[in-house]
Amino acid sequence: MKDWSTHLRSLVARSFSTEARIVALADRPDLVLIISWKLGTDAERPSKRSKTIRLVVEEEALLDYAEAPPGQRQMADARLQEHLTEQLTRFDADHGAPLGREPPIVLWTIGAATLLG
Repeated sequence: MKDWSTHLRSLVARSFSTEARIVALADRPDLVLIISWKLGTDAERPSKRSKTIRLVVEEEALLDYAEAPPGQRQMADARLQEHLTEQLTRFDADHGAPLGREPPIVLWTIGAATLLG
C-alpha cells in the first residue's frame, strides 16, 4: 500500500503561510505534524512564534484514504484543505507566553469522518 503521508503533508502546507515551520514526527501510526510561524505582531519580540498546532491525521483516516479510489481521494484532498482553511479562520495564533517559554500547543485532529466524509 502506498504511503500517502507526504502527499497529505504537502496539502497541509498549502493551507499555511510559506513561512510556517511544519515538522512531521516519525515512527507513528498517525500522521503528526507540528506547525508554527512567526507572528510579526510584537515589535519587542519580532521572532515571537504562533501557538503551536499539533495536527494529527488519525491512522484510520490514513488507511481509509489509502484504500479509497482516486476520485474519492481528490474529494478528500479538497475537504481537508477546506477544513484547515475554516480552522485557521477561527484560530487565534497569538498568545501570552513569556519570552523563553514554549508557546501553547493546540491539538487539531483529523479523523476519517472529516477526511473522507
